[in-house]
Amino acid sequence: MTDFKTLLSVKKFVSTKFAKAKESDTITLGAKKMDKENVTCLLVHKGSKLNGIITESDIVRKVIAAGHDPKKTELKSVMTQSIIYVEADESLFDAKKKMEEHGVRHLVVKEGDNIIGTVSVRELAGNL
Repeated sequence: MTDFKTLLSVKKFVSTKFAKAKESDTITLGAKKMDKENVTCLLVHKGSKLNGIITESDIVRKVIAAGHDPKKTELKSVMTQSIIYVEADESLFDAKKKMEEHGVRHLVVKEGDNIIGTVSVRELAGNL
């Protein structure tokens, strides 16, 4: 069973290409970073501390649909502050379960104390 779990561990499918942004960045700047890096979420920092995550879905629902100006709205005002983590050695099935339990589509992947990337429901769906 260990071999099967290792074979289907999050680490094998983690997107190590992730983008960072500052809390004070505007939604427009954040969206441009996401486009440039070809990612579906941003890890939002204040200094060196990870304080939140913002996704494409957050931008559509919390900014555009809500009628906020993306050129004036800062990431910190719409980011999700309760970040859900998954360890790199956990299985894809465990990651999917965490997403379902918390109602999220992205998880931040850690290996010990280090953030090594993100995993999204799209990536999981393609590998389960």
